[in-house]
Amino acid sequence: MNHYKVSFLTVVFCLWFVSFNEVHANNIAPNQNNNWSLLTSLRPMDLVQGSFLQKKYFKILKQPIKSSGLIFIDKQAGFVWQTRKPASSILILNKQGLYSGSTFDTKFTHVKGASDFSQILMDAITGNVAALTLSFSAQRTNDLNCLKLIPINSQISTLFSSLRLCTKQQKIDQLTLIETTGNRTEIVFQLNEVNNLPKAIRAKL
Repeated sequence: MNHYKVSFLTVVFCLWFVSFNEVHANNIAPNQNNNWSLLTSLRPMDLVQGSFLQKKYFKILKQPIKSSGLIFIDKQAGFVWQTRKPASSILILNKQGLYSGSTFDTKFTHVKGASDFSQILMDAITGNVAALTLSFSAQRTNDLNCLKLIPINSQISTLFSSLRLCTKQQKIDQLTLIETTGNRTEIVFQLNEVNNLPKAIRAKL
């Protein structure tokens, strides 16, 4: 997997729980309900605008690499993941695929090889938890506001060993992704439901 695929997966697992539809919760297998029940408390949101602070920990480095930026989500159309610091970069997922660029004014490049994960992301954004349970098992943690996800999909499990997801005020608050290499990514979110997305964002979706 190249850098873009890993970045794409990070975005996928950061965003899938932003909007949750209780209709999908009813389709979860009975033996999974107790473990996945944390998700039913999340606030359903169609349009989301927020910010993130990410810390990437590498085993060979003493200090994490920090980045921060903005997130824009339309659960029907896709998302924009805009990193502002330490350098500008943008990931856009729409119905045509995943694209990357440095600014909104530059030409975007199609990220090849990411189509396999596009459906996972769209299932996540639309709150299709029933579909996600086909690729992950859930384990409750000592913290009642957190859930640990273990990939049961062999392709996904080659990238990371677990994902810890925490909620606050019925929204995703923090995510920790543990890679199979031992590296980990920690992301803290501030997510808010909005009535409209900025025109520049809407034009890319």
